[in-house]
Amino acid sequence: MAFDKERLLKIIDKLDNKDSYMFRLRNGLIDSKVHTLTEIALVLNISQEKACKELRRIERYVLSEYRKN
Repeated sequence: MAFDKERLLKIIDKLDNKDSYMFRLRNGLIDSKVHTLTEIALVLNISQEKACKELRRIERYVLSEYRKN
């Protein structure tokens, strides 16, 4: 499934700073490198499990918003 990057970025911009940063890191939108859960957890000083849980929540939200628009 191809996503419209502009639409996706508008949705991501509505997230709070931490959530937006996590999503961008995970999907390579900051430095064109897809970061692992371990890397994200280290950067944000949280457990890998917490990073996974948060990213799943964020991804569900972004996808539901994308489908609405």
